[in-house]
Amino acid sequence: LTDRTYGKLRARAAELGLEPGEYTTSLRCLLLSADPACRTRVFFGVGSGGLFRLRDGLWQDLEPTTPDLPSAGGGSEESADGDRLTMDLQITTPPSP
Repeated sequence: LTDRTYGKLRARAAELGLEPGEYTTSLRCLLLSADPACRTRVFFGVGSGGLFRLRDGLWQDLEPTTPDLPSAGGGSEESADGDRLTMDLQITTPPSP
């Protein structure tokens, strides 16, 4: 399926006089059981980002929306209370030997 789709994209790129890399995109796909009794579903990602799920005949965008971030150096690293803002990356420290 993927080879056929990329073949069509490459052929269309040739018709337009473009290099294949200028007319294609990346496709990520995880296919799992379509058995209605199975809770696992099909997931697709297209381009440099994006993850979509097909459920009950509708595509659902699973990528969380991200707020517009200020440019580097444009925002404060402290809260209004003066606390320094940090991110918890949920990285655990391994036990000591």
